[in-house]
Amino acid sequence: MIREDTGSRDALGYRAKLGVIVPSTNTIVEPEYYQMAPPGVTIVADRMELFDGDLRTGAKMDAALEKMRGTMEHAARCLATAQIDLLVLGMSAESFWWGRGGNDEITAKLRAWTGVDAVTGSTGMLEGLRAIGAERVSLLTPYNELGDQKVVAFLEEAGVRVLGLHSLRCPTAVSIAHATEAEIRDGFRHCDRPEAQAIVQVGTNLSAVRLAAAAEGEFGKPVLAINAAVFWAALRRLGIADRRSDLGILFREH
Repeated sequence: MIREDTGSRDALGYRAKLGVIVPSTNTIVEPEYYQMAPPGVTIVADRMELFDGDLRTGAKMDAALEKMRGTMEHAARCLATAQIDLLVLGMSAESFWWGRGGNDEITAKLRAWTGVDAVTGSTGMLEGLRAIGAERVSLLTPYNELGDQKVVAFLEEAGVRVLGLHSLRCPTAVSIAHATEAEIRDGFRHCDRPEAQAIVQVGTNLSAVRLAAAAEGEFGKPVLAINAAVFWAALRRLGIADRRSDLGILFREH
């Protein structure tokens, strides 16, 4: 990629331009990122085609992710033409599915395709957990049993113990965004275990940033929504340290 140095900055993204890749079925990442973006930070997005969003069985989910992965390079290279400052993979399952080694492989490819640093869903969550010092968590997901197993395996490989899990069992990728506030709040309550140092939510198509921040007051512990964790990690990679009190512990204290 050729990056021009004209001595000037983007009119709106004068502090940073984030390139964001999302699945074609995802309708939550972009609006939540816009809501979290500080002044001078803009988001440009492209999509990977999710050919079959049926999540009811592990086999279907596995096949869909594998096929979608083939469209990632095109999305990344398109975003690179906007001369982005950092790339974000705005998807949970893709970054957890093949373990830490698989996530490292994806990250390396994203960097090679764009010429800039990259943050994935699992990377952002691990950086958030390290920042708050949490090694024992409970987990809220939208997935089927295999999806849950993949996330648990990844976290435990990274040294994070998963003490409890609650899944919303969303039947399709699109239906994840249909989860109601009541369902998500109830899910967090199912996850509240005294021995867990934090509650972790995965599934970037769940609209949970605001609900997670509110849940911290209810449970008296960190509640990390993946969209907030990833966006926080991306900003901090770029040296943007703005804090906000309404987006949970990461933005408030770190």
